[in-house]
Amino acid sequence: MALGGRRGLKSLWGRGRVGERPVILALPQTYMNASGEAARALLRYFDLGPESLVAVHDDLDLPLGRLKVVVKGGSGGHKGVASLQAELGTERFVRLKVGIGRPEQGESVEDYVLGRFYPHQRERVVQMVHMAADCLEAILGEGAHAAMQKFHTALKEEVEG
Repeated sequence: MALGGRRGLKSLWGRGRVGERPVILALPQTYMNASGEAARALLRYFDLGPESLVAVHDDLDLPLGRLKVVVKGGSGGHKGVASLQAELGTERFVRLKVGIGRPEQGESVEDYVLGRFYPHQRERVVQMVHMAADCLEAILGEGAHAAMQKFHTALKEEVEG
């Protein structure tokens, strides 16, 4: 799906389909810690509830390449997720957490998160992006719980193996 350059609602966004399901893909154009504003604007414009949202975000506490699907819960210290929860008034939306691991070279967490992956991680990052896209497609087509069963076990074995 191409975004087609639509701007507005505090996002770059576009409409498409995953299988037979219509979807809206959005990239917030706010600071990460205000991404809930963009989500709220989009959901309101398209008359959708928070249960329609699938937020994809990084997670320092997961090893690089590990994915985790979550259907509710706290922010875990992630300021973007905290913004979503505050703006939407609920924790009940699907999240696809994408593991980025922790800094290896003594840099601050902020520099690590905003910087590039280490050269030795590049191949794993490419694999992770493909797996995350497959997982997101499974969430949209089969539901969050089916995606959990399909990806949590497979990814754990692949990361550990």
